[in-house]
Amino acid sequence: MRLQVERNGTIDLLKVKYAHKLVFRGSNEEVGEVLQINPDRSSVQKGETLADTIRTVGCYADAIVLRHPAVGSVQNAAKYSPVPVINAGDGIGEHPTQALLDVYTIRSELGTVNGKTITLLGDLKNGRTVHSLVVLLSFHSVRLNFVAPQSLKMPESVVHAAKHAGIPVHQCESLDEVLGETDVLYVTRVQQERFENKQEWEAVKDAYVVNHAVMARAKEDMIVMHPLPRVNEIDPEVDFDSRRAVYFRQMRYGLFARIKKIMQKDDEVGKVAQATPVLISKSLELFMATLVEEMSKVTVERGCKRVEVWHLKAAIERTEMLDFLKEIVDPIQDPYPNGADEGAAGVGPDGKKKRGPRKKKEPVE
Repeated sequence: MRLQVERNGTIDLLKVKYAHKLVFRGSNEEVGEVLQINPDRSSVQKGETLADTIRTVGCYADAIVLRHPAVGSVQNAAKYSPVPVINAGDGIGEHPTQALLDVYTIRSELGTVNGKTITLLGDLKNGRTVHSLVVLLSFHSVRLNFVAPQSLKMPESVVHAAKHAGIPVHQCESLDEVLGETDVLYVTRVQQERFENKQEWEAVKDAYVVNHAVMARAKEDMIVMHPLPRVNEIDPEVDFDSRRAVYFRQMRYGLFARIKKIMQKDDEVGKVAQATPVLISKSLELFMATLVEEMSKVTVERGCKRVEVWHLKAAIERTEMLDFLKEIVDPIQDPYPNGADEGAAGVGPDGKKKRGPRKKKEPVE
């Protein structure tokens, strides 16, 4: 998916699909052909319910992307929608597509999610991105640190879910307490709009600032992530640490992750955008053609006439479009990782057996 988008700029699989985007709060996320509806200039202002809005919009779209200030609004909308619904954020509740791109970012930058120590920093109480991220990380073998002021600590329901999944969780208020062991530092904004008065916000808005001094005490290969927008929690000087400051690359990864989201089902939301049978067929055709082509190349390069399972592993490891399969094939042992397979001697690059020099016939006496 990523390879196709980077090569062509667009991907034709979604060319005739339309998504209605309902935004009841600010957003800068768009994927695909979008027909945007602003509730400030719609029947919502006349008292129309969310259920009726969803039913109406569903008559004109292949999918609905909904952002709403009320927790649980997307699950409620899915009950009434005639088309799939994607959760683009429901108040301080969840943000599933952000979690997908966050995990994709970690894998792309560090090679794997498993075995990493991930520190979530800032407003963990109101940050919907970290709520969804913890849910998704609970399916991996990770360690989680939650660093926040007492008034903004991670909700107990999220902490309990992680611990119930067997994930080691540590909570504290000091970043220095966990910085040295951190592989991923996920920074969040202290959101002024979530506070009832400005004084409460001002008391905690500068609780954490990631700058050069912080980066100097961190691991050399630690990455810094942020769902954006930022205010002052990451000093702009950190932007020039291009190896570790990945938050703008993280935005780019979101393009690939959200396209993939449109083409699959998400059980958290209920009904979400999924491809038509023709779309699925084209996707599988592209995927299988790439897989077979790359695997065949490995087989020929190794001088073999028969495809072996370790040829599949080698093909996946070197092909960016197939990198999401790496963890699946990782247990496969390649007995010949450094060159041609044993027994392939005498086999040419085209897979055909080479003939030796013709033996000179002895004269018959």
